[in-house]
Amino acid sequence: MALSEFLDRILKVLDAVQGQFSERVDNYKKKAVDPFKLEAELADKKTALESLKLKINTTTTNIGRQYTNAGGFIEQKADEVAKEYEREISQLNSDSLSSMEELQKATFRQVDKYIKYQDELQREITEKCDAELVSMSDISKIPFTTLKPDLTPETIDTIKENQKTNANVPHTDPGGCFKKSSTYPVFSQSKFFTLVRDDIKIRLETIKSDFVGMLSDFVTNVLSAYRSELVTNANNVQAEYDKILNDKAEAEELQKKISDLEGFLASIKPLVDNVTKVKEGVDSHV
Repeated sequence: MALSEFLDRILKVLDAVQGQFSERVDNYKKKAVDPFKLEAELADKKTALESLKLKINTTTTNIGRQYTNAGGFIEQKADEVAKEYEREISQLNSDSLSSMEELQKATFRQVDKYIKYQDELQREITEKCDAELVSMSDISKIPFTTLKPDLTPETIDTIKENQKTNANVPHTDPGGCFKKSSTYPVFSQSKFFTLVRDDIKIRLETIKSDFVGMLSDFVTNVLSAYRSELVTNANNVQAEYDKILNDKAEAEELQKKISDLEGFLASIKPLVDNVTKVKEGVDSHV
């Protein structure tokens, strides 16, 4: 009888141990995350991180070169405006009184084109960055600028006034039998037009240079803003990657604990079976 009671106590202890460790296994399994699922998430984050690094180091550089290099989009547009102006004013008749008014109209059309194309190129660059880099979270970070040419109707009036005295050409009166020949200055509409036109062209060349310079600076600044946005995103993705990596290590550790506990529980079962058989044998002889 004493042996049977002893074996009964052993079975109760083993049952308690099984219950305790089975409960622990169940709790671990509720917390467990599939390491293979985390491995897939890590691969996705790694791909995203590599893509962001490529954009930071390569794509931004390529965009900048497309616009700011010699012969890039900015210079192409500036040259297009300048050539159109040259083509238009080359058709003006310098001797015509109306040529000055036409020159002025052509000049302001070209100035308006520089302003218009500056706005268009800034938006084009921004849209390209949004499409190829990242959507800017705060549009106020983009440093839009506006060309403000120092060429107004008043400026041209001043140019004309200043050039009037330079527009004279020597005129010789051959005289006659009783009159000596004489030379005196005569106003030349053609020379006047040429002087004003050349003065305006110098000013337009400055505007063209400002157009190229401001847009080049815009590209540099806007790419810097987008690069900062990309770096922020990359840091966030890196933090997510590090967290998943840590979660994966914890998940693998938890899986090992579950495996070890299940192995321990599996090792107890034969012992329980043996003790149970012995007790049944003892009890059958009582």
